[in-house]
Amino acid sequence: MGRILRVYTDGSASPNPGKGAYSYVVLDEKNTILRKYSMAFTTTTNNRMELRPLIAFLQWAQTDPIPLGKVSSYEKIIITSDSQYLILGVQGRMIKWKANGWNNTSGKVVNLDLWKKIDKLLYNFHNLEFKLVKGHSGDQFNDMVDKIAVHERITNPDPCIDLEYTNSLKTKQLNMF
Repeated sequence: MGRILRVYTDGSASPNPGKGAYSYVVLDEKNTILRKYSMAFTTTTNNRMELRPLIAFLQWAQTDPIPLGKVSSYEKIIITSDSQYLILGVQGRMIKWKANGWNNTSGKVVNLDLWKKIDKLLYNFHNLEFKLVKGHSGDQFNDMVDKIAVHERITNPDPCIDLEYTNSLKTKQLNMF
């Protein structure tokens, strides 16, 4: 059996929309934590924070070797999240949206900027598997990334600005007049 890398992701925004954060952890087969990462944003949504850790992990995995070798050397990378929005999106909805010009049954796909980034990044990986886990259910690493994201959201004194989200709010306000 080949080597397996496991990645847990989570996002948080409170209120929603409001200040947000995300986190991910990367583990080897022995549950050794190879990387922990988190980032906070001033104003965003919970769904955007659920998508961002996957993007951040895939960007990191493309460029930085992990302590045990290149990510591509792993037979399988299991991405685990408690976000149905993320998991169902990457497991099929995104393919339909793209085929329909990035539209869904309600019109334009929400958070299109992030879905397009995910689509582009996924193209570079052949060994990803996505797994949905129930949130706050006692899964050690899902609970860990939840706590990291919440802690980052609450304590980060200098959060980033989610420019795409902020700009979309400005556009909506302009279109109201």
